[in-house]
Amino acid sequence: MKLLLILSTLLFWAQASSADEKTPNGKYAGYDFHWDSAKKKGICMSKTKKRGLNPLYVGPCGDLRGLDLSDYDLSGKDLSGSFLDGVNFEGANFNGTDLNSVKARGTNFSKSKMNGADLSWGILSGSNFNSAQLNGANFYNSNLSGTKIKDAELSGTRFQKSNIKGAHLESNMKSIVVTGAAYTSGTKFDESVTSTHRKAMVNASTNARAAADDDLSNDEGRTPASK
Repeated sequence: MKLLLILSTLLFWAQASSADEKTPNGKYAGYDFHWDSAKKKGICMSKTKKRGLNPLYVGPCGDLRGLDLSDYDLSGKDLSGSFLDGVNFEGANFNGTDLNSVKARGTNFSKSKMNGADLSWGILSGSNFNSAQLNGANFYNSNLSGTKIKDAELSGTRFQKSNIKGAHLESNMKSIVVTGAAYTSGTKFDESVTSTHRKAMVNASTNARAAADDDLSNDEGRTPASK
């Protein structure tokens, strides 16, 4: 009987420890987000210039990879430089949140509230923003290649100079700003995209073909090098 009780206790603590590892209960480990204006790049490092992240920490340079944070309230928080790859944020609240330079590849932001959030300079490739509220959100110079943004709210959303190659932007896009955004033939747009939008964007597919044609023309016009 005592042995059974001991085994039950050990099993309980093992399960509790496992659960703790899957919740954002970490503490600040000394890593802060620093923006290098010359390189236009953000870096997470300590006062001794050592690079790293703050494990399970909800704050700058937090490492929350792989967690289930659905319906979590992160509104107004500073998560700049955080690693959010593969996190399930379905239904989470990011209204007014600072997500500058985050790494969120393959992350689920579906049905989340991200009104006024700053996602500039982020790596968000392959993520899901379906049915999310993205009114006034800023994706300046972010990588949105292969993302899904279907049935999302995009009033005043900014995509300047972002990479939307192969993305599915199937939402009402009448009021979005896409100046300098790069797309390809694999990018899917909502019918609300106007000719003005198209002119403001960069068709990477066309540019690539044009560059290839120029190279071919140049090769055909060259004379063989003398031996």
